[in-house]
Amino acid sequence: MALRHLTLKTRDLESTRRSCIGVLGLREAFPHAGMVFPETAGGGDLLNFVRVKRRFDPGAGGLDHFGRSPVKLE
Repeated sequence: MALRHLTLKTRDLESTRRSCIGVLGLREAFPHAGMVFPETAGGGDLLNFVRVKRRFDPGAGGLDHFGRSPVKLE
């Protein structure tokens, strides 16, 4: 089973986008309203940040969910 993406919460989507691209050197995989999808240069690692309006407890983490690639049955 391969991990396809991690979805994390953010209250400031534009700041998150600038940090991922400008600081971490990731590129935006594709545009989507209310979300940003940064990926590594090879395109194998994908993050997904989703904008939330309500505060969340950073101590509990900002993980929303993760997605897996389907397993190929032989």
